[in-house]
Amino acid sequence: MMHTMFTFLSRKVEQKLKDTEAVYRDELINRKKSSESSKKVKKSVRFADSEPSIFGEQKKEKGKETIRVKVKMTKEEAARLLSKCKEGGVLEFKDVARELVTLPLNRVRVVSSLHQP
Repeated sequence: MMHTMFTFLSRKVEQKLKDTEAVYRDELINRKKSSESSKKVKKSVRFADSEPSIFGEQKKEKGKETIRVKVKMTKEEAARLLSKCKEGGVLEFKDVARELVTLPLNRVRVVSSLHQP
């Protein structure tokens, strides 16, 4: 009787040992990074050509002149900016300029090739 009880208990322990798998810290970090990158959303906004830009007045022979600007903003700031969109995502320059002025300088970066630091 003791022998059967001992074999029964040893099988339970063996089954528990087979089910466990080692989880390494590096694997957990990589999984978290991959899930965060898939949640990122890229949004783009086009500006209406209603007002000429500063650089566009000087170089009329090239046609359209654009200045690329990268901006980091909170969800609330982005929602306020995108709420002014008309005609399928076109923003007026004056609306964008007002929003950019309210942002701290460390979150706005000019990327355009026209800009020389």
